[in-house]
Amino acid sequence: MPFSIVNVTFNEYYSDIPQELIENMLKNAECNLPGKLELKLEPNRKLIQKGPYILPPIRWVNSFERNAEFDITCDVK
Repeated sequence: MPFSIVNVTFNEYYSDIPQELIENMLKNAECNLPGKLELKLEPNRKLIQKGPYILPPIRWVNSFERNAEFDITCDVK
């Protein structure tokens, strides 16, 4: 049974890319397990992902500007 992201919470978000675009990309994305997914983007596009994995893996990080940062929590059910 596939699991998917049902809720996206932006704890911090510093980017020129609209939050709504990222939320739409994440919402309903398939994951390998249920639980809490934590996504953190640090400067120089360093992505730290904790919890379930998004399938297929995230490949859109290079779209962010170099100094962009975010801290996002997602509920996966």
